[in-house]
Amino acid sequence: MTSCHQEKKSQFSIKGTTKELKNGTVLYLFDTSKEEIIDSVKVQNNKFDFSTNLKNYPFPAVLRNKDNSLYKRLWLENKPMIFNASNRNFENAEILGSDSEIEYDNLYKAVDTLSRKESKKLLTNFIKTNFDNILGSYVLSEWYISWKKERTE
Repeated sequence: MTSCHQEKKSQFSIKGTTKELKNGTVLYLFDTSKEEIIDSVKVQNNKFDFSTNLKNYPFPAVLRNKDNSLYKRLWLENKPMIFNASNRNFENAEILGSDSEIEYDNLYKAVDTLSRKESKKLLTNFIKTNFDNILGSYVLSEWYISWKKERTE
C-alpha cells in the first residue's frame, strides 16, 4: 500500500484597507531578515490584496511604500490576514489573523506598563518560555545590545 504525500500550499494573504491613499500607490511587503521585497501591490480605492507563497513562517516583515513614509511592522503567518488602517494611521493599523503578531504586541503592551526591573523580568521569562521558536529568538535579538553579554547568555 502506498500513501500519497501532498505538498502543503501556502494559505498566506493580506487583505488591506487604508484611508486617503492615492490610487496606484505601491506598497511593498519586505522581509526584514533577508532585506528583500517579497511582493508588491498597487492600492485601488484604499484597498489592496497580497497573496503570495511563504516558504518559512512566522517571520517579521514590514509593509511600506517606496520612501518609507508609510511603514508598519508585522508578523507574517501562513494564513489569511487583515490589515485595517481605515480609521487610523497606517503605522497603527490593526493586524488580524496572525497569532505571532498578537503575542508580540501583547508582550510589548505589557512591557510599556511595567517598571524597568519588571519589564526585564517579563522579557527574560518570555525568551525562556519561547526559546524554541522565532518569537523568543527575535525578542532576544532586540534586547541583547542593551542587556550586554552576561544577561544575554
